[in-house]
Amino acid sequence: MKWIDEEDLKNAVIEGRNSRLDFAESKLDQNINNGDTTAIIFLLKTLGKDRGYVERKDIDLTSKGEKINPPIRWIDEPTE
Repeated sequence: MKWIDEEDLKNAVIEGRNSRLDFAESKLDQNINNGDTTAIIFLLKTLGKDRGYVERKDIDLTSKGEKINPPIRWIDEPTE
């Protein structure tokens, strides 16, 4: 019985995943080139975030160097 080296197995798995990712990216490119609206939206939402192509807006509340310490209440704390 021949055993495979652990590092060789790891590299083979990584290579296989990268190969599938390359294939999927090529299909995405084909769909975009064919005018597939879903593929275009996907690309814009993933690569165009800095241009505003997102469904939600992340707001950095600490951009002015302010610390934000929201009040913390325990669940069993009585409310007034």
